[in-house]
Amino acid sequence: DRGRTIETAHRIIAGHQPQPPLIQLSALREYYFGGLEGDSGNAVITRTIRQFGVAAAFRAWRGSERFAGLVRSIREADPTHQAEDLPDLIARAHQAFTQVIAQSPDNSDILVVSHGMLLSALIHQLAPEDLPFMLLKNTSVTRVDITEKQWQVRGVNLTRERDILALRGSATSTAPDAASDQSPK
Repeated sequence: DRGRTIETAHRIIAGHQPQPPLIQLSALREYYFGGLEGDSGNAVITRTIRQFGVAAAFRAWRGSERFAGLVRSIREADPTHQAEDLPDLIARAHQAFTQVIAQSPDNSDILVVSHGMLLSALIHQLAPEDLPFMLLKNTSVTRVDITEKQWQVRGVNLTRERDILALRGSATSTAPDAASDQSPK
């Protein structure tokens, strides 16, 4: 799926002239599912329900700590015990975004194309109440404004064009950089 992410980034930046550079970062890769890697989302959920029971699984996925519960239940359901834990996922997401910011011109718009669990980890840290129950939709837009003092979530999981365009209002706009989930070639 790394190829899919790079393809998505290329399609988005193709409409911008001059075309912004595509910076590929391995830290933007998806959550590591360990022995569940390659299984569909439904298969992973089914496995956790079978292992822990319906009631326990849903208790883990509800409330303000539902994302932490989801990551914990996936990690515990991994037969190899190698799935990424939440602190590691959050640290990797923070490291990736810090690297993207450091490589970008001041006051520039930055496009980050990544994966649902990694981006959900970022939203979980910044505004857990804004993280959708079913996490982020494929190709949805989430906007985070970053200043020297704070990171502010301005929109989460947007898929309608009018909602996405409404976010443009107060942004300082320069050519966006695009970051994707693979190391530079």
